[in-house]
Amino acid sequence: IKLGDLPTAAPLLKTLLIKGADESSLSPSGNNFMDAFERCDMPILECLELTYSKMLWTSRLLRPTLTSLVFGHARSAASSHTSLFTVLRTLDSMPLLQRLDIRNVLPRVNEASEVANIIHLVTLDRLSDLRVTDWGLSCAQLLSNLSFPGNTALIFDCELLESHMRTVCDAFASKLSSTNNGDRPNPILSVSLYSTPYTTTGLRGWHKVHPVEKLATPKLIPAPHFDFAIRLPTHSVVVQQLFEALPLSSIQSLYVDSTPAWDFSLSKDAWMKSFASLIQLRQLSVGSWGEYALPEVLSSRIPLSTEPTRKGGRRRMQPFFPKLSVLRFENTRLRDPYNPGDNGLIAGYRKAFQKRKKSRAELERLVIRRCLN
Repeated sequence: IKLGDLPTAAPLLKTLLIKGADESSLSPSGNNFMDAFERCDMPILECLELTYSKMLWTSRLLRPTLTSLVFGHARSAASSHTSLFTVLRTLDSMPLLQRLDIRNVLPRVNEASEVANIIHLVTLDRLSDLRVTDWGLSCAQLLSNLSFPGNTALIFDCELLESHMRTVCDAFASKLSSTNNGDRPNPILSVSLYSTPYTTTGLRGWHKVHPVEKLATPKLIPAPHFDFAIRLPTHSVVVQQLFEALPLSSIQSLYVDSTPAWDFSLSKDAWMKSFASLIQLRQLSVGSWGEYALPEVLSSRIPLSTEPTRKGGRRRMQPFFPKLSVLRFENTRLRDPYNPGDNGLIAGYRKAFQKRKKSRAELERLVIRRCLN
């Protein structure tokens, strides 16, 4: 299509998709490609999807009639003159938005102290799907300035520094712990913890209890209420910070998958610090490279969280994961891959199961599927 052939008005147009193959494909030499669309009046436009475009947050295409906006780049391309106020003011002008999917188009925030600043609070009462891929502090600052229903699906993919981890987690937690109408949010009952090669650790959560075998294959169950992916090499730090900050104490079903991050396996200390609050957990599944500290964890005892310490006495203890009844191993190793003749891991599990039986916290079901021994 020639730019000169575009009409100056499209009174019936409801959906506009503009995609390029790369960052430069929508910027033909000698032509301002997006200006041709800017000049076209689209009074009832509802769905706008722009990939690799040169559109600004002040574009006329960002109309009050939009119900769905997808806008992004393959890598961070937010210009230095774009301010968060401009972004928020534009979002505020689109109250009908139900879906918002933005990728690498937010102004970069470099200081954690800036995140809590309320620049311009925007309420999107109809939003049901929020997806953001960007710098972690930029995502956190956006969340601090948005209000939306408690059942809005939150899908975030953030790159950040380890020193910013707590700030970003707290921003996520604030949206899972409250709703825009003051109602108490539904508890998170199922969680899938996953990783990708070397850098990304993710956490998906559901409001319903799903069997752990289905958590291993998310396509078998409805889409999660949230999916937070953190691009940071230190997996144990990400896991601990996420579980400390987010309201996850009601979890009953947990799937831990370490594929294929060789350094993902958590130490005993990381297990204890990350999951000590999961006293309602009933189903646990471990996949892939295995968790070599898990036998020690299952053998451990922790204080009863609801019982105060008596003066001069000792607090009563309970097994770690006191209500755990189902343990599942799938596609994992039950021996040390560097010392295949060592049966210590299997012996450790046997000892842990015996201890739990004596503590009246015996497993009801043990599933071993497609494991290496």
